[in-house]
Amino acid sequence: MSAKRWSGNIRRRRRLTFSRAPRAPIIISGAYKGRAVNDLSDDELKLFLKGDALGQTQPVINIGSVFPSYTSDFSHYWCGKYEIVRRKLEVPSTSGFPRIEHNDPAEGIVEKLFAFGFRRASFEYHPDRSGSAPIMQAINAAREIFREMMAERKRRSGRK
Repeated sequence: MSAKRWSGNIRRRRRLTFSRAPRAPIIISGAYKGRAVNDLSDDELKLFLKGDALGQTQPVINIGSVFPSYTSDFSHYWCGKYEIVRRKLEVPSTSGFPRIEHNDPAEGIVEKLFAFGFRRASFEYHPDRSGSAPIMQAINAAREIFREMMAERKRRSGRK
């Protein structure tokens, strides 16, 4: 009897996909009793995970026993952990935008905004990224004009 060899065509398993996430468990005891885990605010969810999440219990039916016994139910804890990760992923990233603080001077904000616009335009119109060389030269010339204007303004105001 010879061993059956697999050919190059291996059956691929389909991934199971869900059209929607499973329902969040309802909190049974504690400060947030009666609410769904995913309905809690971020602060409430963190407090729930620190305190009440691991204390949730569910009744278990024991055959032959009159009184139900209870067991720990960690689904609340893991659903809360999942919800925190999911909410972090939903937050839009602002890493490309300039960071502007309330105490920034107006000239600093103008410089940050111009630098941001220059980077975006350079990314869009750079010749290495299928852009146009004359347009990129015009963008670079505009940057030099802006730098000269800001330097002149700083000289007039007496700053370095």
